[in-house]
Amino acid sequence: MVSQPAAADRPLPEPGWYADPLDAARERFWDGTAWTTGLRSLTPAAGLPIGQPQAGRGHAPRIAGRPVPRTTDGVRLAGWWSRFGATLVDGLIILALTLVASAPLLPGFWDACRVWYADAHRAVLMGGQPTPFTDERYGVAGTYTLMFLINRGVGLAYGTALQCFAGATLGMRMLGLRVDRFGRGRTTGGLPLAGALVRNLVFQLAGWLWIAQLANCLWPLFNADRQALHDIAARTQVIDIARRAG
Repeated sequence: MVSQPAAADRPLPEPGWYADPLDAARERFWDGTAWTTGLRSLTPAAGLPIGQPQAGRGHAPRIAGRPVPRTTDGVRLAGWWSRFGATLVDGLIILALTLVASAPLLPGFWDACRVWYADAHRAVLMGGQPTPFTDERYGVAGTYTLMFLINRGVGLAYGTALQCFAGATLGMRMLGLRVDRFGRGRTTGGLPLAGALVRNLVFQLAGWLWIAQLANCLWPLFNADRQALHDIAARTQVIDIARRAG
């Protein structure tokens, strides 16, 4: 949740360590515009009681809202809706690439689907049970399985290549996002090849089961570092470069 700005007639406090509004036993770093995720134990200077302002410290700024989740080096983490939008865009791109890669299979696949549908329709009209489309006579299931594997392979190559060489997929770029190693947000370039491969391999494997895919999609909503399961496996975080300074 983004911190609310202070009233227009009241200047924002200077950047520094202040008493954490959520925990009186700790201090939280204020970057001059919003709370960050930087924390440290409250250790008063000699001779001064806890709670009394000290050099470089002060009482917590009275700013409404919770701290903005950030990387260790202070870059804002991407929100769930931005990540979801980027995934949708990438999904459409991968679908288009899959159709191109599967072009030789499509004519036979559609013909097999039409034959199965005609047989199933005829069986229903005659009061019988339609034959499952997985019946080997039609070849629909085998071709579908092959196209599914092509889709997974295209997605793995697409995500790994772009995140390794550019640090972001096309969908991420459109939404102003970038993926970086855990705790970092100010590095340039992409992920190491091993990290990009692990991240995208876990993402693609989660797509085999709808429950795993749903859990992976919703995980950042409940993770303090806004990581999905594939982020945790690869030790990465998605950052919001469009609002890096916010």
